[in-house]
Amino acid sequence: MMATASILRSLLAFMSVAFFSRALYTRAHIVPALYVFGDSFVDAGNNNFLNTFAKTNFTPYGIDLYGKLPLGRATNGLTYADFIGIIVSLVLLPFLVLKGMKTKFPFSRKRSCKRSIWGKKHDIASYTKLLVHSLAAKVERMAKLGAKKFVVRGMPLINCRSPFYKEIEQQCKELGKEIIPSYNAHLVKSLDRLTAKHGILYTIIVPEKVEINAVGMEIGSKFIDEPCCKINEFGGCIKDSEPCKDRDDYVYFDAGHPTQVYHKFVADHCFDGNSGTCKPYSILELSAK
Repeated sequence: MMATASILRSLLAFMSVAFFSRALYTRAHIVPALYVFGDSFVDAGNNNFLNTFAKTNFTPYGIDLYGKLPLGRATNGLTYADFIGIIVSLVLLPFLVLKGMKTKFPFSRKRSCKRSIWGKKHDIASYTKLLVHSLAAKVERMAKLGAKKFVVRGMPLINCRSPFYKEIEQQCKELGKEIIPSYNAHLVKSLDRLTAKHGILYTIIVPEKVEINAVGMEIGSKFIDEPCCKINEFGGCIKDSEPCKDRDDYVYFDAGHPTQVYHKFVADHCFDGNSGTCKPYSILELSAK
């Protein structure tokens, strides 16, 4: 049961939501802002200010950023949220400091983790529905605040060969096969209901299209399973360690987070949309509606 709970907690982390504050019609048409809520795949430094061991504000993270600054991104450079921002002519996306804010953000990780779902026993089906319901409630709150266009990442496969799951790799794979399709199906239904109720528009980053190993093979990475940095017992990079030199040849930077070549692939393919990475619309198509 402990192993199952550990895997389910990790799966919960794979939820990202972005929304545009105004329509975008071409690459040259600059949007005022892009709001991003999610996990460590898109974190720009929020975790720097939270009471958690899951921080990446030290080298070798950020080694390929401007000035080689470890700002808190869990990769060697930019995230796909950053790349999308660059495509639409926004500056490098900053993190959001929650301290001292009078208004609670609807997708604050700090607030979400106080909910009682961790302390209750659920079967997989009910737990999956609970996760979707939690995310949908936050999307609905943003819709009521005026957000209309959303890019939502579906739940991808997790890397069961990560040090996190070394002793339960097979169980991790079996649970992933059971949970992930169910979660993603419920997610689409919930977003469709919000579309009918609030008139939102959404597109989903298709999990199968952005699975890290699959992307690594598509872009021709020489090292599919091997992380670029030396990893600690939790799968993160060892602080101030020397990473691999040819980082573009790796798809994993640490044991669970991809290099920026992965992030650029996701951003480029989701924005222009010919590969079906985002459905039913590319980001460009969504923004023009």
